[in-house]
Amino acid sequence: MAVLVTVPKVAIGNSGTTASQLDFIVSTSIDYGLTRVGGPVLYYDDNPDLSGVQELCIVGHGSPGQIESRSALDMANKLTKGAKALPDNFRRLIITSCYAGVLVGNTPGTAVIDVIAKALGDRGLKGIEISGAMGPSIKANELGNRFRVVSNTKKAGPIQNKMVLDKHLGVPNPDPTQGPLRYTGTTSDPKLAEQAAKMMAKISGEFYKEFVDKLEQQRTLFDEEHAMRTVVS
Repeated sequence: MAVLVTVPKVAIGNSGTTASQLDFIVSTSIDYGLTRVGGPVLYYDDNPDLSGVQELCIVGHGSPGQIESRSALDMANKLTKGAKALPDNFRRLIITSCYAGVLVGNTPGTAVIDVIAKALGDRGLKGIEISGAMGPSIKANELGNRFRVVSNTKKAGPIQNKMVLDKHLGVPNPDPTQGPLRYTGTTSDPKLAEQAAKMMAKISGEFYKEFVDKLEQQRTLFDEEHAMRTVVS
């Protein structure tokens, strides 16, 4: 059991050490994963040994066909090839990333879940269900198991930005080309990631409940039937 964080590691000052900068969204997703599959927290950049992991949750910001700018194929290869790949008794995979179920350019088989499911199946790991969000995903322990998925980003975006500022979970981004906001977060090594995730999830819990309520009022969420797409390896 493990949570795999895909956020790239960066240099911390001049110390010679590196760590991932985890915003409150990723931290809340780590907490979500820890609750469902358990720890430890592992970092993709550390090339971790997954050979003893029977249940895995992958965490990171996503877009169609990739997670944290890493291609679905790169991720699939890490999970299924080499001495550190997942074991033959692997049984469960959760992907919290946005757009994990969305095809790239409407081309069949190109979504993150499709690529990983095929790789698992080719490795002989058959019958594993993998679900992926069909847009920006909202998940937190405060909301239970079910993902909420945004259907109208033009309406939801301004609502989110205002609430993030009001709840002190972000500040205006000094570089607007990198997005309107810079989210609050932590820079943590794996040894502290679990504690940091639980702390940040507790802080963000009220935000997520109010955010989902507002989006439901504005009808900017997919209904439960269309929010996720599921494939089987």
